[in-house]
Amino acid sequence: MKIITATSILICSVFLVSCGGNSPPECSDSDVKDIVFDITKTELKKNFLTRVDLILKFNSENKEKFSGKSQEYIFEKYTKYVNDLIDDFELSMKDIRTNDVNEKIKKSECEGELIVNDREVTIKYTTQYTDDGDVFVEVYGL
Repeated sequence: MKIITATSILICSVFLVSCGGNSPPECSDSDVKDIVFDITKTELKKNFLTRVDLILKFNSENKEKFSGKSQEYIFEKYTKYVNDLIDDFELSMKDIRTNDVNEKIKKSECEGELIVNDREVTIKYTTQYTDDGDVFVEVYGL
C-alpha cells in the first residue's frame, strides 16, 4: 500500500475530552490514539480521492452502472466507495514511545508504529491540552 509514505504531513485535530490533572496527555492514552486514527483515515481518504488510477479502475469496473450518468454522480459514488473502504480499515498502534514531556506546556512528543491493515509505518505525533482543556494532536509521517 503506497498510500502511507515517509513524507511528513502535518495534520491537526482537536478532540473534546476533559483535562485530567496537571500532566500532559499520555502518548498511549486511548483518546489520543483515537484522534491519531481519525487523522489517518482523513488523510487516507484525501489520498484515495486524488488517485487517478483508482478512479479509472472504479469507473471501468462500474462502466455499465454509470452509463449516461454525470461526472458529479460518478464522483459522488466513488467518494462513497472510498469512504466505506477506508472506514473498514483496521487501525492499531504498537511500540508507542514517549520521546519527551514538557510539563510546563503539558505537551508530550510521541512515536509509534501505526498499523493499517497489517502494514506498519513509524509515525511521530505530539499531544497537549489546549487552554480550554481539550486534547490537541499533531501527526507527522503519514
